[in-house]
Amino acid sequence: MRYYFDVVRENRREQTHKQIVIIIAIGKSVTIVTDRKYHLDQDELLILNNDIDYHIQLSPGAKALVFQISSYEIRKLFHQTYYFYGNSHEEIDRKYHILQQHIASLIRLSYSKSPYQEVETIKAFAQFLIFFVNQFALETIQEQDLAYRLKEYVEDNYEENVSLSDASAAFNMTPQYFSKLFKETIGINYHHYLRRLQLTHAMDDLMHSDLSLLHIALDNGFPNVKAFQSYFLKAYGITPLAYRQQYKKPVIQEEAINDLLKVENEEDKEHYLIVDALDDKKYEKFWSKILNFGSYADFHDANIQQQLLNTQEHFHFDYLRIDMNVAHFLSSEHYSFYYEENFFDLLMHAHFSLWFVIDFRNHQLMQHVEHYLKDMLSHFANRYSIDNIRKWRFELSYNTFFDKRKHEEYGQACKRIYDVLKKFGCEKNIVGAGVMLDYKQSVMPFLSKKHALENYTFIDAPFHYHDMLQISQIVKDTSFLKNDIKKLKQSTIYQDHPFPIYITDMIDHLSDHNILNDACYKGAFIVKTVIDLFGEVEALSCMMPFDLLEENALGEAELFGGKGLMTKSNLKKPSWYAYEFLSRLASSFITKDDHALVTTNKENYQIICHNCKDLSYKYYLDETHISYDHIRDYFEDDEPLKCHFHFENMKDGRYLIKRRFANEHFGSILDNYYALIGKNKLPLGGTELSYLKQVSTPKEVLDEVVVYNGVMDLKISLEKNEFDYIHIIYQY
Repeated sequence: MRYYFDVVRENRREQTHKQIVIIIAIGKSVTIVTDRKYHLDQDELLILNNDIDYHIQLSPGAKALVFQISSYEIRKLFHQTYYFYGNSHEEIDRKYHILQQHIASLIRLSYSKSPYQEVETIKAFAQFLIFFVNQFALETIQEQDLAYRLKEYVEDNYEENVSLSDASAAFNMTPQYFSKLFKETIGINYHHYLRRLQLTHAMDDLMHSDLSLLHIALDNGFPNVKAFQSYFLKAYGITPLAYRQQYKKPVIQEEAINDLLKVENEEDKEHYLIVDALDDKKYEKFWSKILNFGSYADFHDANIQQQLLNTQEHFHFDYLRIDMNVAHFLSSEHYSFYYEENFFDLLMHAHFSLWFVIDFRNHQLMQHVEHYLKDMLSHFANRYSIDNIRKWRFELSYNTFFDKRKHEEYGQACKRIYDVLKKFGCEKNIVGAGVMLDYKQSVMPFLSKKHALENYTFIDAPFHYHDMLQISQIVKDTSFLKNDIKKLKQSTIYQDHPFPIYITDMIDHLSDHNILNDACYKGAFIVKTVIDLFGEVEALSCMMPFDLLEENALGEAELFGGKGLMTKSNLKKPSWYAYEFLSRLASSFITKDDHALVTTNKENYQIICHNCKDLSYKYYLDETHISYDHIRDYFEDDEPLKCHFHFENMKDGRYLIKRRFANEHFGSILDNYYALIGKNKLPLGGTELSYLKQVSTPKEVLDEVVVYNGVMDLKISLEKNEFDYIHIIYQY
């Protein structure tokens, strides 16, 4: 295991050589200069790759922790050469906190006096590497030139002191030809290059470890201490022992490192939330503002109609978001809007307002949209009243990569639609533009331009983009949406002119036809996302309401990993129950944190909470072949979450506690489905569907407590990916 750490107390110039370097700012800000400048505030970190010259510049009172990992160690274990990226000053992600936890653990173990210290360190280092590669490796470096392959071979085998004969055999060459080729390609002969590499690694061990000279010699390919001392003295003019005495890094015993070590156990504490029953305020249920639907055409399916009406009856969404379709309008000289009437009449009766999506990319139809919009609003203003029409929203979706010409065309189209809407008093109801929230090359240039929009819609996905056509990195933090919105709100553009934020589309970590869409994880993720975004956005759309809207859904099994809240036979998934629990929250908000949200309607209280787990590296390795047999391997851990809610200023008396919860044992249609069919993909009849419906509901538990002096303590434990709704009802 080759990793080293050091605290930098003064400005320093270094080179990463064959090391991956993690630099953490301690105390105050630090600047790292390579071919560009990186600014790090306190506790922020930067990752540098191999062979980079860098200069650490400290502000007064600052220090920097430098943690180095041998790239050889990574390649040896993973059989890949990776390029890494990490900069917590530019990216908000919980993975940086976890990375510091791993580093803190390794530093602590280096000072451990435990008899199991070596084994514990091997385990901790392996866990660190798995996390580091899974979270921070951008891509595999595929270099096939001869110089790279020769250097890689020596790097991979220098500890064995591989002979010229063995090295040449590995390349299917004679020793004479290999020696000649190596010198022509690398610039020095094989033996000199091998010895230089061995001495470089030995020098690192002398500076950063307490290993004996014999241990260092044998670890780096020298046959004995005498040979090691001889080569070292010849190369550097100093003995290994004298070099260690002169240059060995001092033992780090200082407050700065102790502060870093504190992060390791922060997440092991009990989840504790103080609830002041008198401190409440009104809020909007932003998660029930918009229901995404898509095309008008899908509405002609009677089953979809029934599921839509059933959903609206339970959750009372404000808007149904649908794609504006002008195809029928273009095909008829005297258009009657009969096609829309059948659809819109039912939606208005179900108390939906309409949210139209106009696709800016379809230039051929855009010229007809104004005429269609004018005629449609005139027609339905007479049918439903102008007051109802003025509740509708009109979203002009940009949905393409940014360039000045396209943006100018978008602005012109936006102005024309604005002018049409103004005739009906709807001009303030134009929204846009559905740009990717994390896509800086699009979001920031777009927001910096002047146009008719006052309300902005965004798409978000757990990716960092170089451009709209290339994904550069998967963001594995389940709080990616919260982090991206935080970055947006920190921008100068938002700070100068704050605006309502509508999230109209969100792509999560689960692909289409992924069984985790049917699991409790999806329900817990929905609850977590709502809690994350509470107070941050105007609206968060419900994305895909029904499996029946998925392409080819009728040809699939009852559970096929569809993204809907309901299966094609109307069976409710955990994601449905997540929305059901959310719908039961009261209209006044008291408090929240990362895992729980508390509301009240004065004498009664409601809690919704979750134990949503992060997906593990095994999930991302098998993402296209997710199997129910391995579902427990797809999460970082399976630890329960212990929650303690401490209520103050409650009315004294007796309270009934109703707790409903969904986990893999209760309310999980996926687990019940596989328990029923096993590994057989058998079709389900009416009896089996009724059975699944009956057993796949959340469990309810009742309890009673008496409150004295206004104080109540409520303690519960949530299983992995469990989400709960707790109703606290005043009795007398």
